[in-house]
Amino acid sequence: MRWLHRFLLRSKLLLRRDRAGEKLQDELQFHLDQQIAENLAAGNSPEEARRAALRTFGNPATLRDQTRNTWSWQWLEMFLRDLRFGIRALARNPGFSMLAILVMGLGIGANVALFTVVHSVLLKPLPFKDQDRLVRLYEADAHGALQDNVLAGGTFASWQSQSHSFEQMAIKRGIDYNLSGSGGQLPELVHGQVAS
Repeated sequence: MRWLHRFLLRSKLLLRRDRAGEKLQDELQFHLDQQIAENLAAGNSPEEARRAALRTFGNPATLRDQTRNTWSWQWLEMFLRDLRFGIRALARNPGFSMLAILVMGLGIGANVALFTVVHSVLLKPLPFKDQDRLVRLYEADAHGALQDNVLAGGTFASWQSQSHSFEQMAIKRGIDYNLSGSGGQLPELVHGQVAS
């Protein structure tokens, strides 16, 4: 509950800043007067008592600034001041402003597009149950020269009948289709997959 009390105190000080400043000034003056009175009671002259009190107590302006920093919304004031300065600077140079906004928009858009691709390709799980158990098999020659060789259907059937380690097997092959256009449309090349 201490944070709530601190928040309420800062809110009250934000709304009643002048009154809080006057109270702070009165309190600092009270403590300085008390120190001066103690020095006068010790037998110092009024001028010496004041100088000794200021030496003991410290600079009142510095103490006032340090106190205001602890209970003020300085970060909010600085943000609003920077925001006003930025808006004024952008309004002074509208061409530069439009260019800066365009560059920032393109940068944000490129980052979002890149993250979308990375998410869909790398981070999003495959639409299979137990995708970490999914493996890909291929055949190669004895020298390792023909990697990712296209597997013949008969060889796949032989692998499937002799397999005891895999729960299920499937074969796929990529095929390019040439689709001719009709009604004045251009022909297209379409990539497809044939799978068992």
